[in-house]
This record gives sequence, C-alpha cells and structure tokens, in this order.
Amino acid sequence: MKKLALAITVALASNAAVAIDDLSGYINSEFPDKHNNAVVQTSNTLFGTIKISQLSDDTAVVDLKNTIGYSADVSQSGEKNKALVKSSGYSAYSKTVINQSGDENEASVKSSGASSLNDVAIRQGVTAASNNDERAGRLNKAEVELISSDSNHVIISQDFMNDADVYVQDSDLNQVTISQTAMNREVNPSLNAGARVKLTDMSDSNRITILQSSYNEADASLKGSSGNIVNVEQYYGNKANLNMKWSNGNVISVDQDSGFGTIKNDTDVRMNNSDSNSVTVMQKTELNKADIDMDFSSRNAIDISQTDESNLAKVDLDYSNANWIDINQVGTASVADVKLTSSHGNFFANSDGTMGVTIQQASNDYARVHMTNSVHNAVSINQQ
Repeated sequence: MKKLALAITVALASNAAVAIDDLSGYINSEFPDKHNNAVVQTSNTLFGTIKISQLSDDTAVVDLKNTIGYSADVSQSGEKNKALVKSSGYSAYSKTVINQSGDENEASVKSSGASSLNDVAIRQGVTAASNNDERAGRLNKAEVELISSDSNHVIISQDFMNDADVYVQDSDLNQVTISQTAMNREVNPSLNAGARVKLTDMSDSNRITILQSSYNEADASLKGSSGNIVNVEQYYGNKANLNMKWSNGNVISVDQDSGFGTIKNDTDVRMNNSDSNSVTVMQKTELNKADIDMDFSSRNAIDISQTDESNLAKVDLDYSNANWIDINQVGTASVADVKLTSSHGNFFANSDGTMGVTIQQASNDYARVHMTNSVHNAVSINQQ
C-alpha cells in the first residue's frame, strides 16, 4: 500500500480563542495505519486550546509565538511517535501536556525569548494518576530546553528504560522535576538512558528534583549558575553525578537508599572554581561510595553520611580553602579518605559545630587524612 503522508496545518488568527479537538481524531479514525503529521501554529494569540490525538508513527508539532494563556494537549497512544511543542517571543501562562503511552516515542518542549510562567508536563509510559501503574512505555526520550525563560514549571514522568534531558540557559526561578522508575541508565551499549540536567550561563535560583527508583543514573551539571537547589533521590543500584564550575551558593543533596545489601549506589561530585556551596550526601545500607573532588573551591560545606558497612567516602581538595568536611560512617569496615593539597584554613566551624575536617566512625573502620603543602587546617577523627 502506498504510504500516505497527511499534513494538517492550522494558523490561528490574532486574539482568537479556539479549540482544535476533532480534526486529528477524525484523521486517526479514517487512517489508523497511516503516518500522520499534525502542525499547529499560533502568532500573537490569547487564551486558546489545542488538542492533538494520534496513534503510532505520527508527528505532532505545536508552535506558539507571542502567545498568552494557551493550553496544548498532545496525546499519542502508540509507538514511535514524535511530539514537539515550541514557544518563542513573549509567551506566558500557557500549559503544555504531552502523553505518550507506548514505546520508542520522543517528546520535546523548547522555550526561548522571554517565555515565562508556563507549565510543562511530559508523561511517557505512565498515567496521570500514578507514575508506577504498570510497566508500559520503554525506550522513550523526553527533552526540555529553556533559554532566557524564567519561572516555568516542568515535570517529566517516565517508567523504565527511558531518557530525559533538561537544558537551562540564562533562565531563572524555574522548577524542574524528573521522575523515573527502573533501569533508566546505560544498561547496554545501545541504550543511552537516564536523567540529565544542565544549567549554564547565569541560570540562577532554579529548583531541580530528580526522583529515581532502581538502576538509574542522574547527571546534574552547573556552569556559571548560582543559588540553585538540586535534589536527587534514588533507591538502589543508582549513580548520581554532579558537576559544578564557576557556580556559587548552590544547595546540593543526594539521598540514596540501597534497600538491598549487595546493590550499591555511587555519588560523584566535582567542583571547580565554585564557592559557598552546600553538598549533602546520604547513603543508607552497605557498599556505597561517595567521591567529592574540589579544585580552587572555597567556603563549601560537605556532609557525607553513610550507614551499615563497607562504605567508601573520598574527599579530595586541591587549592581549596576554608571548607567544612563532615564524614559520618555508622557501621563497620568502612573507609574515609581525605586528601588536602595546597589547601589552607580548613578549620572553621560548621553550622552543626564540627570544625574543619571531621570523621566519625563506628567499629573496624579506616580513616586516612593526607595533607601536602597545606597549613592552618583542623582534623578530627573519632572512632568508637
């Protein structure tokens, strides 16, 4: 059968309030096995509703320009669909919802040019009622891009073996939440999966939350961005990577709860020329690893808490001054390794009363502190 390519283009007049609902549904009912394309464009419009419903192998594009108060709802129930919602110019008070329930779908939301106060929700393989209703929707990809866009609210919900990317440039006061269940990381060479958030070019005062269940990987990168709150919560078999460069006054927290003794979690934090940040890593049960590496970074507060046994906490400071390091290992056979190179004045008191480098351990643990060309540091090791 000859492939049918059907394109629908709807241009909305200025200041029109319209609902586009039945056209795409009619096309899908008449041509259920065809590849459909739905394109909706708005310019200088106010308060409208756009609805697109598709099955499999379809494409939906919504282009909002200088649009206020619009609602865009894209529902794709099959597989291998693509949905793109783009807003540019001054676009505000709009709501975008993309629902994709099958496998190998792609959803992309891009906002630029003073687009603010918008809500974005992408759901792949999950329903609106619950993120964990059933194992549905694999190998999906969600992408959100915010450029010069402030005060937006973004939620990405995915089940398992999916991929989420969020890119924020010169954008402030946004809230981004990524929720994933299982196996959202590189479980095989052909699968690039996980959650990645990148803040760059003075993206300040944003709140980033990554919630993951098992065998996931979370990457958060901050470059030239300050005053952000990044929260990563993971269950077991996960990895969290956080990288900060020229970023100050951020609050970073990683909470990993293994749940199963032999399935470990890893946390890696890299800081370069980043000052006055707060990093808290909490790892429950055994066989976990926390690795903190700081270069030319000062006045940071690092708090690592590990429970159970056979955990590893590593902190490496190069040319980093006046930091507070607190390592608390509750259990046995754990290792705390702290290295200071050309790092001075790490002796000030933290908010909890600890000073400089403090290591608290239980029984049969090992603590190592190595200092090279470093002066005026305070080190406290308490082993019970």
